[in-house]
Amino acid sequence: MAGKNDTLNYNEFTRQVEKGQIKPLYVFQGQETFLMEEALDLLKKTLIADSAADFNFNKFSAADANIGDLLDQAQTMPFLSKWRLIILTDAHDLSAAAQKLMLPYLTNPNVSTCLVMTATKLDSRTKFAQALAEHGETVQFWKLFERDLPGWIINRAKRYGYTMTQQTASYLFEIVGNELRQLDNEIKKMIAYTTTKEITIAVAQQVVGDVRERDVFELVDAIGAGNVIHALKILRQLLIEGEEPLKILALITRQIRLLWKTKACVNEQKSISAQQLAGKISVAPRSAETLLQQAPRFSQQKLKSALKRIGSVDRALKTSTNDPNILLEDLFIDLCM
Repeated sequence: MAGKNDTLNYNEFTRQVEKGQIKPLYVFQGQETFLMEEALDLLKKTLIADSAADFNFNKFSAADANIGDLLDQAQTMPFLSKWRLIILTDAHDLSAAAQKLMLPYLTNPNVSTCLVMTATKLDSRTKFAQALAEHGETVQFWKLFERDLPGWIINRAKRYGYTMTQQTASYLFEIVGNELRQLDNEIKKMIAYTTTKEITIAVAQQVVGDVRERDVFELVDAIGAGNVIHALKILRQLLIEGEEPLKILALITRQIRLLWKTKACVNEQKSISAQQLAGKISVAPRSAETLLQQAPRFSQQKLKSALKRIGSVDRALKTSTNDPNILLEDLFIDLCM
């Protein structure tokens, strides 16, 4: 078993499972639910045959779980199978009484049952969390750093049998954002579209970048000019046409970042051409021309403030119950000030 300070990441866990190194007690902890769900699926496919799922697989939610029933299932020998798999989701929501009831089992789990508990984060001060750390295996599913996302995208494409350059992966990340589930969906769309085993940047631009580029440029122009009315008009038109708020935000974020890079290149090389800029920041020459025209309208401080404000709206879109359209409208009003 893992010691108190031992944890695995997603890749280490999958390698163990593929080698048949299964433990009877796991806690999956973190905020990257996409990878967590994949890890759970891998366990289920590895341990439980489809024909035996009705007898050897149970899933409980901490919010309404009957802990007595869960423990009875955990202590029951599997039927015509080596393993029984039990998943308890949102273990951080377990009451103190439920945690106490589970403690004896955690210290002596059934070796033919694989019990997996998922949680955003457990309170390490509790006896429950300490027992899990002592007698179980902890697998961490934290959000990937932005610097690691292009590599993840490339490896994901490779997993499906396709190649992709760093430039294409970076473009996809800038357009789609850091949500792995959405990135995976876009990769699958590009695979369905491409006629070769390479996902090129042209394919990515055709499949993913389907919001009209001129609308994005025009929206940034309106922000640079402080034209609130025109910025909101373009935003509302994009929303009417069915564009997702997160996708619109990702495209604006990409454009602001490109403007930041453009200003840095101009400061370094005063007479930089559109062709030279295109090569430095990996955009089409036509886009580079527009960036060179837009850059003087933004100070570096304004771009920095814009990225900070965009970051807060990105978090709100993903976590709050506020109207996404209103969040975007408020953002563009602020950016135009």
